[in-house]
Amino acid sequence: MDFKFGVLLVFSAYICSSLALPPCTCTRNYLPICGSDGETYSNQCLLDCANYNTHKDIVAVKDGPCEGNLPDVETIGYITIQLPFAGRGSTEAFECVCGRDKKPACGSDGNTYSNACLLNCATAKDSSLFIAKYGPCNEQVKVANVKLSSVI
Repeated sequence: MDFKFGVLLVFSAYICSSLALPPCTCTRNYLPICGSDGETYSNQCLLDCANYNTHKDIVAVKDGPCEGNLPDVETIGYITIQLPFAGRGSTEAFECVCGRDKKPACGSDGNTYSNACLLNCATAKDSSLFIAKYGPCNEQVKVANVKLSSVI
């Protein structure tokens, strides 16, 4: 095999496999999250992208980097939510797996979400949504309109 042809073949395979994955746009903020796969992700969005790209059910097991033994995901539990895609002309649902941790996040829509993952999942329905602050939106907590498809 000619060296040039071999390099071209490998490079072409890399380009094709790279193009097969949908783009995943995340901010560069560093809020490390330890995933159930033992990997530390720079933020929740990158963990969610890893789920999407690998088709695994990776959930956040703790805030901060992964260190030592991780808790068993079964003891934490997770929920799967389904949201319709917004403005994309599709009625297909988007599934998003999130931990059950109660670390409220206030969305720019004025709703308090149980955690940042659930708020991030809601961006599939409203792409202009973002985390306004960590913690509840106000003293009287509003519940986000999110349909739970299953609780595990």
